[in-house]
Amino acid sequence: MEKAIEQFKLAVELQPFDIEVHEFLISAYSKTNQDDLAIQQLLTLVDIEKHNLDRFVQLAERMKD
Repeated sequence: MEKAIEQFKLAVELQPFDIEVHEFLISAYSKTNQDDLAIQQLLTLVDIEKHNLDRFVQLAERMKD
């Protein structure tokens, strides 16, 4: 999974506005119990999609745990 995370991080650098890549990276972080990094990445996604209320809900759910 670490190789996948590295690939997703590279993809985010190359395509910083690709929502799907951010979602894959968040998922990979979650699966490897790197919750702080998942939250950090979700904050980046919230910044990109400021008008997407679902992102704020996802962030709130992650931060309450």
